[in-house]
Amino acid sequence: MTNNNNDRYQSWIIWYALALHLWWGLLLCVSSEQLLFTGVWTLYELLPQWAAGAWLLLVAVLAFSALTTKASISGLFRILPQQMTLVVSAGDAIVATYHSQYADGVTRPSAFILADQIPAVLIAVFHTCAVVDVYATAAAERGAKK
Repeated sequence: MTNNNNDRYQSWIIWYALALHLWWGLLLCVSSEQLLFTGVWTLYELLPQWAAGAWLLLVAVLAFSALTTKASISGLFRILPQQMTLVVSAGDAIVATYHSQYADGVTRPSAFILADQIPAVLIAVFHTCAVVDVYATAAAERGAKK
C-alpha cells in the first residue's frame, strides 16, 4: 500500500509484526516468571529471557524506523531482522506441530497445535510478500524516474 502524500510505503502486516514483537519484548523484559512460549522458543535456546526481550524490542524499533521513512536499501536492512525473527517463529510453530508439543512441554494433538500456531506461519509468509512488494515497488519506481 502506498501513501503518495509523503512518498512512504507501508504495509499493515509489517505494523502487525512490529506490535507483536514490541508486546513480546516488553513481556519478556518485565516478567519475573519464565515465559517460554512457542513464538520465542529458539530465542530461548540462544539467549537469556531478558536478552530475547531486548532483541524483540530492537527488532520492533528497527521496523518502526524503516516504516516511517521512505523505502530504501537501508530501510530494507532495518526490516530484515523482523523478517528473520518471524521466520524463526514460524519454524518453531512447525517444530511444535511436528512434535505435538508446545515450547513449555504441554502436549496436544498435532492438528490442535497447528490450528493454534498457523498464524505464526502465515505472518512469516505474508510479511515476506509485503517486504518484497514494498521494496521492489520502491526500487522499480526509482528506476522509472531515472
